[in-house]
Amino acid sequence: MKVALIVTGPLKKSHLGPSLFDAKEGCTLIQFLSETAKDLLDGSSLRGDLLFLINGIDAEVRGGAAAELKDGDSITVVPIAHGG
Repeated sequence: MKVALIVTGPLKKSHLGPSLFDAKEGCTLIQFLSETAKDLLDGSSLRGDLLFLINGIDAEVRGGAAAELKDGDSITVVPIAHGG
């Protein structure tokens, strides 16, 4: 199955390669990122300073790291800005 990965903000510079990836049928968000973009993870968890969207919807709504991906899904990664 094909899954798109779109990285925004400062991390975009480190993700200039292909944005469409082959993924195993039934893989989860964490499995997909472990194989394609380990820098978006904190060990075996999603990085807390990033927002992960699946088809424009917060991944947490679909189960977070355990969200099962489907053919044609698009994952968008957005840095969460902090500061004052």
